[in-house]
Amino acid sequence: MSLFTSKRERKLWIWLLVVVLAIFTTIGLSGTIAYPVDPRLLNHIFFWVFISMVAALFGFAIQKKFSRMELWMLVAIVAVYIMVFLRMGTNAAERTHIFEYSVVSLIMYLILKERETHGKRIGSPALLAILITALIGFLDETIQFFFPKRVFDMIDVGFNAFAG
Repeated sequence: MSLFTSKRERKLWIWLLVVVLAIFTTIGLSGTIAYPVDPRLLNHIFFWVFISMVAALFGFAIQKKFSRMELWMLVAIVAVYIMVFLRMGTNAAERTHIFEYSVVSLIMYLILKERETHGKRIGSPALLAILITALIGFLDETIQFFFPKRVFDMIDVGFNAFAG
């Protein structure tokens, strides 16, 4: 009996592992990487990453033939992201949580939908993806507790869950 329901699910799990490992392995480096960079450059980078994510989301929506209601929900989600993004100011660490954990949640959602497509019973893939993403974010914050100059922060846990 295979652990995965399809080759696609296996590939998605590998992508999830790569993303989560990338997040966890940069825990000790985030300040070292971000601080020497000009904040204006970081703002430009975040802007273009955000635009790329929005384009990818809408591309996904078109490919999956979202209903009109789902497309409006996607627009609402993007609007909320923009508002949160603007309220964060120039705090690069907080902004990265939004991007990182949005990707984690999207991949987790695709995994759960793939399992559901192949006959596995999944109650609510979207809700489960959010919960799993929040748990991964909680683990991220817990790991940070053991690094000098890093802290366990419940606000970050909230950002990670929000991104999910």
